[in-house]
Amino acid sequence: REVAKSISMLILFACYATLTAIVLPVLFRGSVDVYPLDLGLRDNDLTPLTPRSGNITQTIYLIVNVTLAAAIANVIVTGRDYLFAARAYVATSVFIILMGIYQLLAHYGGFYYPYDVITNNPGYSQQFDQQLLGLKRYSSVFTEPSAAAHWLVGFLPFAIVAYLRGLFGTWLLWVSVLAAGCLLVATSTTGYAVAVMLMGYAGFRLLLRAAQGITKVSHRAFALALVFGTGLTFVVGWMWFSGFFELVTAVLDKAVLTKLASASGERRLGGDAHAFWLLIETAGLGVGWGGNKASSQLLRVASTTGVLGMLIIGYFIVGLVRRNRSVRTSETAGTRMKDLVSAH
Repeated sequence: REVAKSISMLILFACYATLTAIVLPVLFRGSVDVYPLDLGLRDNDLTPLTPRSGNITQTIYLIVNVTLAAAIANVIVTGRDYLFAARAYVATSVFIILMGIYQLLAHYGGFYYPYDVITNNPGYSQQFDQQLLGLKRYSSVFTEPSAAAHWLVGFLPFAIVAYLRGLFGTWLLWVSVLAAGCLLVATSTTGYAVAVMLMGYAGFRLLLRAAQGITKVSHRAFALALVFGTGLTFVVGWMWFSGFFELVTAVLDKAVLTKLASASGERRLGGDAHAFWLLIETAGLGVGWGGNKASSQLLRVASTTGVLGMLIIGYFIVGLVRRNRSVRTSETAGTRMKDLVSAH
């Protein structure tokens, strides 16, 4: 009952999204133009709305994700096997990080990397060969660098909280350093933005706790600062003395400061603006789950499931935050897992 209650709105969203995937592409067939999932965000990629395979595949993915969320919710609520779930997630992340490092070594060393095995979906754009100013972008086992960055920016806070909570040893800190380095090489604007937001939030919480006089510097927190400080000093020093610093600053300028002025940035802004316009053209209903592509995940949800879909998913997120706050007074195993999931 507690599991069902914790994800009830997510289940409702999945049911509603499935309904929109069936009904709305037929209702608005040919009356609006969309960016299909298997194409890009260029003007010539706009296609009249019609039921497509994306409506089916995205619905299947959604059902799988909600099922996974239910399994995680069961672990959180019952407190059973939370260490097994955390270890499985860390093991998967370690595999992804190591495969990405091997990918970079294979690219610059000229030896084999199994692209044909790892990214073999012919119906989806494969962008594992992207480069920025001659620098190979980290993508690991994902179809593009931004997807790899999304995973890494989720794993980093998870790993840090797991270490501070005493679930893993110091080795996880070094894995986190590798993950941070991989995130930098992914050169994902979204990844950088989320990382900065998370660090800002963590800094604010530390200042708030210090002002309340309840911050205690444990040996694990000291080790965290030492390892990341040492890693950062080593990387900056190496870049400075090797002459690599100028290339890195140019890449960061291209990926962050002048991103919106680039062709990629203009396409993304155009896709997001079109997603917002679709919401207006369909009277707030959307074009159906899996029916339109946008750069922003929020606008993608809005343009496909409409105002009602956004309200449902928004209510779910608010409820999740409230439930997490309500259990912070205890230090049970389940609470520690809640903190980990909250960080992720």
